[in-house]
Amino acid sequence: ERLIDLGDMVLSGKGKAAIDGETVELAAGDWIRVDPAAKRQFSAAEDSAISFICIQVKKGSLEGYTKDDRLLKKVVDCNVKGGKLTIDFPEVKAGQAVLSAIAVATLDQTVNVPVTLQASDWSWKAADKDVIEKMPAEMLPKDENARAAVTYEAEDAKCEGKYQVKEFKKQNGVFFSGKGSIEWTISTGLAQVYALRFKFMNTNKQPVAVNLKLIAPNGAVLKDDTINLPDTPEKWRMLSTTTGGYINAGTYKVIVSAPNLSGVAFDSLEIQ
Repeated sequence: ERLIDLGDMVLSGKGKAAIDGETVELAAGDWIRVDPAAKRQFSAAEDSAISFICIQVKKGSLEGYTKDDRLLKKVVDCNVKGGKLTIDFPEVKAGQAVLSAIAVATLDQTVNVPVTLQASDWSWKAADKDVIEKMPAEMLPKDENARAAVTYEAEDAKCEGKYQVKEFKKQNGVFFSGKGSIEWTISTGLAQVYALRFKFMNTNKQPVAVNLKLIAPNGAVLKDDTINLPDTPEKWRMLSTTTGGYINAGTYKVIVSAPNLSGVAFDSLEIQ
């Protein structure tokens, strides 16, 4: 399977990277991304070893994400008490990844921060056994804007084309064969950006591109996008996107269609 290089980060040491004949000097902290088609070779310096981490994904596996996905940069002002600043990520949902770069600074020029190198017991072997537990909800900040999720079943939606409603792993779904479309009628109660989560299955050996439309009560097309349904080895999977902007209270239509939906099935659409 062809992999896409999301980036190589130098953890320690120094060296060089030869990319399509061009040599790039590398040192600890450097981040480099290489095009999949490029020929690359990494080497350590004569007087130093080099350690780096390479992040890759299967080609096409990230195509379910849309332009609504983005990086987040945030500056936080805080008061440090007791000489210790603790930073953590309270909750990471399944399928999400957190790549963080944290810089700590102060405007107080009298502060002297000693650089202390501490022994670390970190190892790749230990990291393989590391399990991130989900933080209990009562320990998370209270979400004043929490909204209940509403699920719309696929078998209750309007379907066109050749399809069959049947049960798979104790869940009823709409299984398509050839050209088709599925249309859900949803209701919203607040002017918000809503999450759209499709529970689907794609038994093909490659992603399937589908057209997603969000239509307002007056017939205006609010969202017209192409999303890719990754291949799933005969199991239900969630794909998330959003309405792309604020929508008012009312009744809307969510339509997914494609010239060929063979091997694709839908279980439900969740709105939140």
